[in-house]
Amino acid sequence: MVLSAISSLVAGRLSGVLWAFICGITLWSFAWLQYNGYQFEFGPVTTGIEPLVLAFEATLVLIMLTVAIFIFRSGQLSAEERLNSTVNQLEKEVHDRSLAEAEARQSEEAKSTFLAAMSHELSPPLNGVIGASHLLQNDGGLSQKKQELVNVVLRSSETLLELINNVLDLSRLDADAIELEREPLDLRDVVGSSVEPLRFQAQEKGLSFNLLVENDLPAWIKGDSARLLQVVLNLVGNAVKSTNSGEVSVIVDTALERICKKISDIGIGIPTKAQASLFEPYVQASKTLP
Repeated sequence: MVLSAISSLVAGRLSGVLWAFICGITLWSFAWLQYNGYQFEFGPVTTGIEPLVLAFEATLVLIMLTVAIFIFRSGQLSAEERLNSTVNQLEKEVHDRSLAEAEARQSEEAKSTFLAAMSHELSPPLNGVIGASHLLQNDGGLSQKKQELVNVVLRSSETLLELINNVLDLSRLDADAIELEREPLDLRDVVGSSVEPLRFQAQEKGLSFNLLVENDLPAWIKGDSARLLQVVLNLVGNAVKSTNSGEVSVIVDTALERICKKISDIGIGIPTKAQASLFEPYVQASKTLP
């Protein structure tokens, strides 16, 4: 009985049946021998119970024990099957998610590569258009109407070049390849040159444009003039674009040993619920903006 129980738990159901059968035959063999008068050296039966009855009771106990073990083992196997099924399902989900992430990374890399390649391909001919426009702009033989058209072409080309450079910056940001320079720069000159083109846009819309620079501002600082110009140009450009009447002010002063640039306007502003996402990926707070 012990062997059948151990074999059922360790080796499985088939081994348990086999050992139970062997144990049953052994018990009945001893009972038959004793019933026919055979005596063994380890001593006769002294319990007073007939050998046949004893064999029957032992067999009954063996059958009950075997059934109990089978039931336990069946439940154990069922639990193992459910566990294995769950593990396999989780492994499949992890595998599918890994494949999806790999495909997303490949798609993102392909997009960045495409943007960078297209931007580089568009920049040379656009620079040629800008250079030719500058030459025409400096040609004194043009009529006023043609001069205005050349100015439109030049401004549009420079705007398009700025957009292309922004796309290049996006691909560089994705590749974590943007580094800020630390070179001496004239802060007043950088801020003034960045907002001067926008002054004319503001005047065309009938806006008052103010540039206020603190007198105690250091003449020279260390920084990245190109990135500073880009930031100021974007912020002031948005202020001019979103303001239909009134004024736009650019204020440069010092605060806590830092240079502070403030751009204020009286346009539509940013709703309170949209302010929490200011530094998230770009979306327009208002769908009414062009």
